[in-house]
Amino acid sequence: MTATGETCSNSTPAVVDTLTIEFACDLSFASSGTRDVSASFADSSSHHGSSSTALSHTVNPPPPPEIFANGFEQP
Repeated sequence: MTATGETCSNSTPAVVDTLTIEFACDLSFASSGTRDVSASFADSSSHHGSSSTALSHTVNPPPPPEIFANGFEQP
């Protein structure tokens, strides 16, 4: 979960080997700025729960619209 409340989940992790499974998800932020992002995993019948320390992540604003279209300057 991020500091601003965005979350993601992966209910079908990939099995890497008998001791490791791999989770992945994509986060999409509604606005630019700095976020602290961490991961946590609940206990299951085959794996212990764990959590990570937060990592700071900067979300950049989108680039400005192109001023050229098809090689020509837009009005």
